[in-house]
Amino acid sequence: MIKHLLVVLLIAFAAYTFTAESRAAAPKTSSTIECTVCEWAINYIKTQASQNDTKNKIEDDLLKLCSDLPSSLQSDCQTGLKTYFPTLYSLFLNYLSATKICTDLELCK
Repeated sequence: MIKHLLVVLLIAFAAYTFTAESRAAAPKTSSTIECTVCEWAINYIKTQASQNDTKNKIEDDLLKLCSDLPSSLQSDCQTGLKTYFPTLYSLFLNYLSATKICTDLELCK
């Protein structure tokens, strides 16, 4: 259930912000869509943070993505985000790579 919520959140996040430019930057060695999306999302968060976006702004932007999902998924998305975003952001602040974070979350091998 936990992995499912995170995957839904990451897929929603990717679908909302995925552009031609970001597709070119997506990891090429990932073996699953979950891994690719996770690594892309972590790298996106790093980019946004480097542009002086605050933790709260990033979290608010991600919460807005949840409202773009089908109504049956919105609650799970919001709950998953509120539960896991602080941990993901903390890992990011400790300068772990996207690959390391996603591997620790068991979304990459």
